[in-house]
Amino acid sequence: SAMVSVSARQAMLVLGAAAALCCLLALSLTSTNSSPEVVLATSAPAKTSKLNDYTVYDQKVIWDPLRPEHPEYYPNKIYLYSGQETNLYGHGQEIGDVKNILRKGHSQTLVKMLPSLRVAAVRAATWDKTAHAIVFPTFEEYPDLHMISKADFKSYASEGNNIVFMGGFGTLAVINEIFGWQLTAVPYQAGPFYKSQRNAHNTVFEGMPSTVSGGRGSIY
Repeated sequence: SAMVSVSARQAMLVLGAAAALCCLLALSLTSTNSSPEVVLATSAPAKTSKLNDYTVYDQKVIWDPLRPEHPEYYPNKIYLYSGQETNLYGHGQEIGDVKNILRKGHSQTLVKMLPSLRVAAVRAATWDKTAHAIVFPTFEEYPDLHMISKADFKSYASEGNNIVFMGGFGTLAVINEIFGWQLTAVPYQAGPFYKSQRNAHNTVFEGMPSTVSGGRGSIY
């Protein structure tokens, strides 16, 4: 039974890390088939104009490039959380496996550990201007999040950086607590998925494809 438990743990880690890698690639790479106008917004101050020059419907957000727009771009530094609430805590081999998956052959990419959610540790990661991605594995216990740490995570994401969660019901609650959302788990439904023109208007999603096909193979 011990061997089965270890194998199951390793399988979950590989699947979770692979999902995180897909998220990193989707968030970091610019597809050659995408519209050139579709780029991420920077944290620069918003451009303003006199209200009497435009009507509300004429105003449009100007999206500026956040990162290099070439297909070879990959993060130079990634923070990986390995606190005691996760399934990586105390498992050096599994941590090494996840690091290798996140690098995806990019030996120059540095995967640094975020060992705890204490204020000082979180601030060191979220204030690191050279790191644009923080990855959280599945939570086995609910973490203790200080209000300062939650504010730092929200600020980090609002500046255009990536926070990737590997999944799990505990993770859903953590996301809700950090960002003040009310996400709930729902059964997976196969695609295609259609873009809401009303909700996508005046956002980075406006120029993206109108539909996204469902995933192939098994969806977990």
